[in-house]
Amino acid sequence: MADKRHHIRVTPATETPVEIQIMGKGFLDIIFAKDISTQGIGIEVPHKFEGSDIDFPIELIITIPPNDCFKANGIIKHSNIEQTSRGIFGVQFSSIQKGYEKVLKRYIDERIKAGASV
Repeated sequence: MADKRHHIRVTPATETPVEIQIMGKGFLDIIFAKDISTQGIGIEVPHKFEGSDIDFPIELIITIPPNDCFKANGIIKHSNIEQTSRGIFGVQFSSIQKGYEKVLKRYIDERIKAGASV
């Protein structure tokens, strides 16, 4: 399957993960990003967010190391829950808290320099 993304994704450093507090209809979880770009985030969820469908809106609180924390809204755009034992979801940002787009871009640029692009 071809990758349809137009923005560079990076993987967070193992020793300094990107923490995600994710809230949707009937769930609240704290997880870590699998990958992140300026337009979205990849997340892995063991319980597969049972009952959540594609285009499902969610709220996020994202903590970029070392301690930049901001709110974002997103839409679940794809998942592979049929293909693996864990749920891997792609979330497209619909909004990011004002002023934090630059924080996210700076983090991604730093990870690219470290060779962490996907």
